Amino acid sequence: MVNNELVTTQAIIIRHVDVGEQDRLYHLYTRNHGRILAKALGVRLMKSKLRYILQDGGCCSVSIIEGRNGYRLINAYSDYEIMHNLTSAGRSLLLLVDRLIQGEERDEELFDLLKKNIFKRPHELISTSAISEKDIYLFGAYSLLFRLGYIAPEENVKKILTKDLNEDIISQFHSYVPNSSALIRERLTSTHL
Repeated sequence: MVNNELVTTQAIIIRHVDVGEQDRLYHLYTRNHGRILAKALGVRLMKSKLRYILQDGGCCSVSIIEGRNGYRLINAYSDYEIMHNLTSAGRSLLLLVDRLIQGEERDEELFDLLKKNIFKRPHELISTSAISEKDIYLFGAYSLLFRLGYIAPEENVKKILTKDLNEDIISQFHSYVPNSSALIRERLTSTHL
């Protein structure tokens, strides 16, 4: 059933595909709808006000409407607090989201996990501590695989996956899961993703 109601929701822009000369099709992970494709008309024109807000790897509020041919992106509002804090670990996690999450399914906890691991804390942690981009990627990827059901960790690991990133959490994570890199790689290859 098509819902012609305008909905505003937070979204992470995974990637885009150019369509025709003026339009783009955005792959979004939204708080209220999960992963969706939304077409933005005229967004590639120089006069478009959405042109600079809708950047790959960005996080913003979007207004969308569902029609017969899918979602249409009507407007976007930037979240300046986290707009430019995407690290290379965040980009890698977005590529992982692109591979693992297919279809439209609402999951607010997963959206919050992605927002926290990709945008909020990593930029601060890298500049103020001994935590590396690789540490952040491994923690984020393991958390994502756990949330999607690809990994079933022990209880002590489950507890730290829900906490905010800091040096203590990363060191606990490495002590509980010393082979996290190999485990993540094995899970991704065994699922043919």
